[in-house]
Amino acid sequence: MITPGATIDIIAPSSSSADKEVALAVAFVKSLGYTPRLPDELHGGNIPFLAHDDTHRFKQLTDALTAADSEAVWVMRGGYGTGRLMSMLLEIKPPERHKWLIGFSDATNLHLLLNQFWGWSTLHAPVLVQLGAGKIADPSVEKLKDMLWGQKKQAGLSPLSSLNEAAKGVQT
Repeated sequence: MITPGATIDIIAPSSSSADKEVALAVAFVKSLGYTPRLPDELHGGNIPFLAHDDTHRFKQLTDALTAADSEAVWVMRGGYGTGRLMSMLLEIKPPERHKWLIGFSDATNLHLLLNQFWGWSTLHAPVLVQLGAGKIADPSVEKLKDMLWGQKKQAGLSPLSSLNEAAKGVQT
């Protein structure tokens, strides 16, 4: 659960977003009852496919992960770039205070590192660009809110069924 009114750091460890997308993302976080916080220069450097150069994106990421006054770090969007920060992230000492990382796509690297090496729980969920633009179906947004607000401890996909013989493990 993320405490009502808590600060959520918004970061761009991968691709950049348009100013309108950022504004919609901030509005979405506020609509959940949280206080969004953007780093200085969320985007910049005119680097193709990236929100900023690796050094700047790594600083954004580590500042957000180590900030004592926020409860979560939410990824603005996926895309190329997060993988370039992984070796640097492995070199720093995990902060004692755990917080949620929220996002998916390229942020999956971060989820795995934080789970396996730092022992953190994370939430593999839509990125803020999608949520701010209303591109996520209402039932999914409601399930996300339930997780954030502590009304659900986990989400599952069931019942699942195999789509083909290979997925069933049947040798043909």
